Amino acid sequence: MSLSMNGTLLNCHVFGVGEIDFDIDSEEVTSQKKLDFVRDFMLILGNLTNKAVYLLEKCSRDRPIMRYFPGETEVSWVPSAEGAE
Repeated sequence: MSLSMNGTLLNCHVFGVGEIDFDIDSEEVTSQKKLDFVRDFMLILGNLTNKAVYLLEKCSRDRPIMRYFPGETEVSWVPSAEGAE
C-alpha cells in the first residue's frame, strides 16, 4: 500500500502482527517542511502504537538515521556509528 501525504510518498509493508515498515524516497524530502512532516509522522506513529520508530538507511535494517521512543518529546538523529537498540 502507498500513501501520498504532504507531497511525500509513503510505502507501507506489513511483515506480520509485530512489524510494519514505511519507506520513503529520501530524494523527495527536499525542504524543511517535508523533513518536519517525516518527524511528525514518526512522533504520531510512535505515540499511537507505543513503540519505538526508526528511520533507516535505504536497504538497511540496522543503520537508523533518526529514531523516536514513546514518551520522548522529539525525534533524535542517530550518529552514523551507532546501530539500532
